Amino acid sequence: MVKTESKFRLEMRQAMQNKGLSIEEVAEKCDTGYENVRKVVNKHAFPSKHLLPKLCEVLGLNLTQMEKLVIEDRARAKGWTGVLKEAAGLDSRIEPFMVYLPHLTQSDLDELLAMFRMKAERNQGNGHHKKMRRGA
Repeated sequence: MVKTESKFRLEMRQAMQNKGLSIEEVAEKCDTGYENVRKVVNKHAFPSKHLLPKLCEVLGLNLTQMEKLVIEDRARAKGWTGVLKEAAGLDSRIEPFMVYLPHLTQSDLDELLAMFRMKAERNQGNGHHKKMRRGA
C-alpha cells in the first residue's frame, strides 16, 4: 500500500479541481472502475501504464511530465530517492520541500534562497552546522 504524498497526486487533484471533476466522473471518462481512480487519488496505488495516459487525456495533463513524476514518486515511496540523494551528496531534509517546487515562481524561489542563505550564514556564525558550500 502506498501512503506518501506525491507530486503526481498534487497535479492530478489540482487538475480535477480545476475541471470540477469528481473521482466518479474521472473514472467514467477514463472508461475504468471507480476504485482504480479512487486508489490513485487517495494514495493507495500509483496509476498503471494503461490508466496514466487516460488520466492525462481526461485531465489535460502532459503525459511525459506525469510519467516522470510517477517514476519519481514510486522511487520516493520505496525509499530509493533517499539513497540516490545521499549518493549525490544531497541533504535528505530537503525532501518535504520537493513536492512544492514546481508550484513556485522564480521570484518565490529567489526569495526562499535568500532566506535560506541568511539563516545558514547566521547559524554558521553562531558555530552551528557544517561549513557552507558556495554554489547558489
